Amino acid sequence: MSHAKRQVLTIFAGLVMAMSAFAAQPQAASLTVSGGMLLGATGVVVNAQTYDVTFQDGTCQALFSACDQASDFAFNTLPDAQAAALALMNQVFLDIPPDFFDTQVQLTVGCTAIGGACFIFVPYATDGVTASLGAAKNMSIEPSDGVTTASLAVNADTTIQPDQTWAIFTLAAAVPEPGTIGLTMLGLAALLARRRR
Repeated sequence: MSHAKRQVLTIFAGLVMAMSAFAAQPQAASLTVSGGMLLGATGVVVNAQTYDVTFQDGTCQALFSACDQASDFAFNTLPDAQAAALALMNQVFLDIPPDFFDTQVQLTVGCTAIGGACFIFVPYATDGVTASLGAAKNMSIEPSDGVTTASLAVNADTTIQPDQTWAIFTLAAAVPEPGTIGLTMLGLAALLARRRR
């Protein structure tokens, strides 16, 4: 086997190992925090799609394009809204020093009840009067955390509720998959090997 072929095979083997290690790493959301308050997160994975999310107080009408049709929402079925709520519980509301956003629920924007609950609403349907919601139920007492359902008038304002806020999900910008990166690097390695000849 020629020296150039050995180099290409060595580079290829290294790329395969690097891609495998990269693909095996769990997706982790990056929290958006300001002044000790949790404003949202980027890189939240829901049903194999990556989203950015912000937490905001207000009405469904004000925050979701009038809240009068399903296309106003990132998710359009109860299972998908509940999957989004579960992703928040598993990827965002965590107790990782120095922040304790899971048990100190008052550190999430829109939730001010110390030692209480924070319901984070994920709308999925509306009839123009009432919004149907999946919800992450983040409690200061850990075993009480979970995912639930709710409904709320489209003009109901969470600003006056100390235990309610909205989760606004938007699709994150696409990031090249490990396979695409690997193929690009393999192509470059082959060009370099050919050039050396």
